Amino acid sequence: MKLLASNKVVDSEYELAANDIRRIRTLMEDIDSQGIQFKYLITMNYPYRITDYTKVLYHSKHLKYVLQRNFDNPKVFITNEKHTSSKNIIDPTDKGIYDTQFYNSDGSLISLYGSIHRHIAVDVKGTNMRQLTAAIKTYCSKDFSYKRGGYDIRKVTNQENLMSYMTKDIDRPNLPNLGIERNMVIDFASSDIGFNHYSVSQDYRNKLENLYNSAARR
Repeated sequence: MKLLASNKVVDSEYELAANDIRRIRTLMEDIDSQGIQFKYLITMNYPYRITDYTKVLYHSKHLKYVLQRNFDNPKVFITNEKHTSSKNIIDPTDKGIYDTQFYNSDGSLISLYGSIHRHIAVDVKGTNMRQLTAAIKTYCSKDFSYKRGGYDIRKVTNQENLMSYMTKDIDRPNLPNLGIERNMVIDFASSDIGFNHYSVSQDYRNKLENLYNSAARR
């Protein structure tokens, strides 16, 4: 499933496949039980290459804190996704495949393949896209960028398609050198739904608890 600029996928009559329905079932149960209606989808691409899920989880913890401090009782769902395009992001005429080489001879980043970006669904009342963007730009400046489509926010209504789109890395074939960690796709620690999703292993829960506890002691 690919997100198009006009929301033709997220807000269309797209029919979910059997694996999509299975993947989002408990997420939809969480949404219904909490009365959540996600209104905005934010996509954040890092202005640099990052493959460490743990670092991304820390960034998302701060992002959740920023939203809680600046808005009234926001409900959030955050997922992590790997870039799958191996094209040269500097030279679109280059026909080469860059799934093992990520920098050119000058040290410039030429491929985002295997790098992580985030999707953040937000349900919040009394605000708009401009205010959300301003808060994130101000308080998450280290991982905020407009460069190469680094930040995007749009309104959404179709919750099922949204959940399917945001979690597609769980079922994505693991392409060469992509390195998807499927149990790290859903950031349950910074999300208001997804804690009991089948992809979230007990080892992952323990790892996050240890990470956050060690950070608190510093």
